[in-house]
Amino acid sequence: MKKYFLYTFIFLMMGGCKKYPEDDKFHLSTVKCRLAGGLINESKSWQPRSGYNFIINTDIPFSSSTDVISFGRKGGFGGYMCNNYFNYSGIFVPTNSCNFRDGSWEFIDNKNKVKITDANGVSGEFSIKKLDNDELWLQSDSILFKFKTIEKKH
Repeated sequence: MKKYFLYTFIFLMMGGCKKYPEDDKFHLSTVKCRLAGGLINESKSWQPRSGYNFIINTDIPFSSSTDVISFGRKGGFGGYMCNNYFNYSGIFVPTNSCNFRDGSWEFIDNKNKVKITDANGVSGEFSIKKLDNDELWLQSDSILFKFKTIEKKH
């Protein structure tokens, strides 16, 4: 009987250990906790570090330290981008001004994708290529975006 409970526990835990194509470690936390924060934090913020455009085969630099996207545990989303802009449709848009967008997010396609919808109803879908506690890779049809978590200052 104890083995039955052990196997059931392991099976249930595996649902939270989802590995994405570029993940290189085993996870005990759920996909939602890794993306949007755990029981203590209401949200998790990510800074873009780099990207890659598959159409023109070139790297996309992100240089602004103020660029950030945040996923809330309850489905809220916020993004603030300057100079280089992470657009919800997955289109990389260079701009000379800062842009703030808020809206919502949800998992789709069996948690293999995240759908982001802004306050005006404009949405985009991104495949999750890597999701660790400190690293997130999202891919649109043509662009791969790489993010790192923002360190919390105590």
